[in-house]
Amino acid sequence: LIFDRYEGSFCKSQRHGYGEYFFADGSCDAEWVTRIPKSFIQNLIVRYYKGEYSSGAKHGYGVFVYRDETRFEGTFTNNVKEGQGIMYYSDGSKYVGDYHFGMMDGQGEYVWPNGVKFIGEWRADERHGFGQMYFSDNEPAYRARWEHDQRVFD
Repeated sequence: LIFDRYEGSFCKSQRHGYGEYFFADGSCDAEWVTRIPKSFIQNLIVRYYKGEYSSGAKHGYGVFVYRDETRFEGTFTNNVKEGQGIMYYSDGSKYVGDYHFGMMDGQGEYVWPNGVKFIGEWRADERHGFGQMYFSDNEPAYRARWEHDQRVFD
């Protein structure tokens, strides 16, 4: 049997301070609860967390590695990505910027695997506000306003 494992400090029987949490790498049968394809759920399951805890919650700087090798490095508040962070996606894309309530939110830079990038404003994991697109050779493509990840033509 494989179980989750925590190695680190405790305070009042809760994870507190610095620690490492190792998640069981078994299968996940969540399809009956969410109706989301099982393969999608399995890719989101965390394989590993190393970082700070407060009162049992991820709080402060930490590194989260997902089963598909997507990796987040940044700050957490009560188990949620909050503040500055970097997400390295398994497909080669990368986001560097602000997080709020676990989502890309604020100023950030997203680079796709082909080298095309967007630098600008984000809200709830979508381009929202003003931003600049760049070609893969880092030459500016265009500056535009975005709403819900769609370019707005005024």
